[in-house]
Amino acid sequence: MARFANDVIERIKAEVSLVRLAENQGYALVKQGKDFALCCPFHEDKTPSCVITPKSNLFNCFGCGAGGSVIDWVMKTQGISFRHAVELLKNDIGAISSSLAAESPVKKATVPKLPVPVSTDANDHELLRDVVNYYHDTLLQSLEANAYLESRGLNDPELINHFQLGYANRTLGLRLPFKNRKSGC
Repeated sequence: MARFANDVIERIKAEVSLVRLAENQGYALVKQGKDFALCCPFHEDKTPSCVITPKSNLFNCFGCGAGGSVIDWVMKTQGISFRHAVELLKNDIGAISSSLAAESPVKKATVPKLPVPVSTDANDHELLRDVVNYYHDTLLQSLEANAYLESRGLNDPELINHFQLGYANRTLGLRLPFKNRKSGC
């Protein structure tokens, strides 16, 4: 896959307001001097410990240590990969841009939240079926994986569907909520 140009990434970091994005996602921000504070969405937090600094367009949580740019915010709040976060922000750069008037409140989030692809309360068989279906769908949507199958002579749709061939590109783990992830598993 092609990498994003550095100027595209820097443009996103400069033009997408982290304050506006957090507000669009429904977080209650409290003005503290030049910064904004909120209860950290990345750990249990009863008092605002996460600070967003509009001047640098960065966030930092003094409770859990999470921090970074608008891209890091989207990755952590949505549970998605860097590439997916950049794609979402690149597509919506006009909708969440810091150049929007501060008076016009946005009623709905502009960054879509992806559904969790597996059932959280499923038994082992259902969970395995969900994972197989997820990676099978990933294969069907991936031009790169389909080109590989074609080069190997395995591009028969009947064969692919019968054996539920899949493309395990490690995106499933990025789509799971953080509370469902365990270190070392």
